[in-house]
Amino acid sequence: MRTSSNPKRALAALVQMPGWGVEAPPYSLACLAAYIKQNTPHSAKCFDFNLRCYRASPALARMWDDKDLYSLWEDDPTVERLFQENRGLFEACARELVRSGAQLIGFTTHTTSWRLSLKMAELVKSLAPDRFIVFGGPQCSLAQAGLELARHPCVDATSTGEGELVLSAILDSIAATGKLPRLPGLVVKDGKGGVKNCGPSPFPVNLDHLPYPDYSDFAREMSADVYKNPARIEILDSRGCPTRCNFCSEWQFWHCYRSMSGERVYAEAMHQLRQNPRAGHIYFIGSLMNGNPAALEKFCDLALAGGLKFTWEGQAKVHPRMTPELVSKMARSGCNWLGIGIESGSERLRSKHMHKSFTNANALDFLKACKESGIKTQINIMFGHPGETREDFNETLKFLLQARPFIDSVLASQSFCVLDKHTELYNRSSEFGIGNREHHLFWHSDGGRNTYLERFRRYEEFCKLALFLGLPESSGVARVKPDKWFMLGEYFRHIKDFRHALTCYRRSYKRENMKETAARHIDALSRELKLPRPDLPADKTGEAPRTQEAKPSFDPEFRARNLALNEKEFAERALVLESTPRFVTLGTHWKCNARCVFCQQDDLPLFNPGIYDSLFDRKLGPALRGAEKISFVGFGELLLMPEVESFLDRLNAELPDTWKIFTTNGSPLRMELDKRFLQGNYSLQISLHAPYAALHKELTGLDRFNEITASIRRLSALRLEHGRQRNLHLSLVCVLNEKNIDCLPEMAAFASGLGVQELRCEYMTVFRPELVPLSCYFFQKRTNRALDSARAMTEQLRAAGMDLKLPPSFGDKTATKPYESGQKGEHSVCDDPWRHIYVEAQGTSLPCCFWGAHSGDLNRQSFQELWNGTFYRRLRQAMAEGKPLPTCASCVRLKGNSIDRFETHMTARGALRAQILKAAKRMKKS
Repeated sequence: MRTSSNPKRALAALVQMPGWGVEAPPYSLACLAAYIKQNTPHSAKCFDFNLRCYRASPALARMWDDKDLYSLWEDDPTVERLFQENRGLFEACARELVRSGAQLIGFTTHTTSWRLSLKMAELVKSLAPDRFIVFGGPQCSLAQAGLELARHPCVDATSTGEGELVLSAILDSIAATGKLPRLPGLVVKDGKGGVKNCGPSPFPVNLDHLPYPDYSDFAREMSADVYKNPARIEILDSRGCPTRCNFCSEWQFWHCYRSMSGERVYAEAMHQLRQNPRAGHIYFIGSLMNGNPAALEKFCDLALAGGLKFTWEGQAKVHPRMTPELVSKMARSGCNWLGIGIESGSERLRSKHMHKSFTNANALDFLKACKESGIKTQINIMFGHPGETREDFNETLKFLLQARPFIDSVLASQSFCVLDKHTELYNRSSEFGIGNREHHLFWHSDGGRNTYLERFRRYEEFCKLALFLGLPESSGVARVKPDKWFMLGEYFRHIKDFRHALTCYRRSYKRENMKETAARHIDALSRELKLPRPDLPADKTGEAPRTQEAKPSFDPEFRARNLALNEKEFAERALVLESTPRFVTLGTHWKCNARCVFCQQDDLPLFNPGIYDSLFDRKLGPALRGAEKISFVGFGELLLMPEVESFLDRLNAELPDTWKIFTTNGSPLRMELDKRFLQGNYSLQISLHAPYAALHKELTGLDRFNEITASIRRLSALRLEHGRQRNLHLSLVCVLNEKNIDCLPEMAAFASGLGVQELRCEYMTVFRPELVPLSCYFFQKRTNRALDSARAMTEQLRAAGMDLKLPPSFGDKTATKPYESGQKGEHSVCDDPWRHIYVEAQGTSLPCCFWGAHSGDLNRQSFQELWNGTFYRRLRQAMAEGKPLPTCASCVRLKGNSIDRFETHMTARGALRAQILKAAKRMKKS
């Protein structure tokens, strides 16, 4: 192929297409442009079409802004939609490239940008077939797609390594001969319908000799603060990595590790800061900014001695030279953040399988030094490396717990463990027991125990723990992976499990972003399985991608914002709230198969899914989707409801990550329910009031003690087998009363043997006068003896894996610890008026389960009228001012030692309250 003319000097147009970051100008283009201008007779011009597209597509901005949505850039229909909606812009950009007169048009490509780079290349070729188009960047390495992209009709060659020397030689050839050369570092057309790899790419040996990046083509955008982070500049301080981890392919692009000297890094920083007065923060974009500790320390010394103040950050590894003294020097020189590659908490796995020799103690010392110096840290973690056992993964969880005091965030790999071509794992796949090595995600190892599903499960378990520990939902740590169901559909389709694939794609279509691709797969799989094609609503063209559907689907971002706002409003003791409650209790009464002697037997409206639709979802929809926990409580046995299985399926679909709390006497438990409890976040509060069958029957009327306890053991075992310890919480609830108080120690020992995580004991609540004689209030010495005996077992039970929660003893004036764990002590502020609402199936509401009279009615009020109405404002104000209303003042949850007052052992409304108090008075006299 020849150009229309044969100039002695050539012009290169260097292009960045979406998607790429918009925080700062593309560094690679600025580096290549500077090299061409200063080391060759040729010229270069940079074009950031990524930024232009971002600014032209505000409805799709989340594709750039939310890094966890990177998979959208890998979804052909989504990228095609972006292209078609901005076709006019892209065509104008193509004309601009042609008008520039550039004979060579080079695209820097990545996993996220190569698709639209091809689109632009096609447009350019349609306008000017004589222009040479070369693709470069990480996506063009031989380990990625260098060969495949070179085969595309609109691509004349791919550059498989670093670009400075290769690009210069290409321009020399075009200027001299009008032809594209065949030289090392390129993959070119071979003239026979194939491609030819011309050999390894040459690369600059001494990085200090490279010119400073040239940002002159971005000057207008930089001066107008168009980039999202005008204060940020980037420096590629090193290339490659001195540690060749066996899972990493980066060395194939960079060949070998090279680092700038500390003097050169500092000189470039000063040059950049002076060229751009708005800048004040440097991001080192090399793989490791401490690969050469001596150069790093020299840079710190120069920065400390210099007069220009700036901050900086980068990626680091655990290294014996990273002493507390050097870390402190880094902090004083401006370092405020480090990303640190830990990858696994298992020392065995790191040293034997990853070529990482540091110990956990080394890592924790480094992290602690950073924390003490004021440097924020993020650790990088991957999941399911070949050879990783369950014990290894447990070590990762343990390391996270140990590291939590020192770290600020975690980068949890949403690809889990990628098998790139030509890495050590790939080349020695048989030694690592790897099967299906050609698929970078869906490979398997360890005799089929380490599959994509298992890696996914470990990732989710890790994220649950990270979030539980208060780490932010960012950098891969997600309550729900944004493309979870789509990727599971891809996996099941890959292994030809078409029925499971169809189920996953259907869920993806309802909840996730890649609707067009999911719909196409649903259609194809429905035909394959000879099933009727579902009637899927058309996706609206131009609609912004959303993590979840607006109404029935769970939106983790909405909930996170709501919970943060609720926390803030509680801290401020706000009287009118913008947030909705953190905890919602729904009164879901149903028929009961037990006749507990201490239970209320009211004739209350029975719950059904229709009530959920017409009342709870319609009136409380945003509150339900913004809650951390929803408790389905009431009198009776909701799990006996005929529609319970479909109802649980609905909750798992619409509120997958919300904690759903159910109370049960254990008799309805069966495998079909177990499966559903294992799919979501559940807390089952199972009433078991005695360690013996006879006493259990006397208290509950149920003659199924052995069946119930067997079901509890089965569910406990399944929870462990499926690794759902952090998603399914099993708690036994024992209501203490005159009949069972003496066997409390035996009850604690028995519960521990069932495999539950908790035994929670509560004093019986008196609902009606005839229950008064059963109250422990009238048997305080017996009760205290039993409590003391049980407390003596606490540590032993905890060692066995069960927490024992007991109420305060009677008469203990030092016991200011409240009844419910998590509240503050005496004279504290109860958070229920800010964080909780209880709504019954008939629409009436209460601020908490201990309140007497109804506080509102959703049949006559909107949720906001109730939540921010007169009652709630008065309740919040009284609590905030330290003058709680009478019911609150005597509540056992607010004041631990208030159990010495009988009123805290009862709940009733109206005349019934007076009857109970009269019966209590008679009991005291007797």
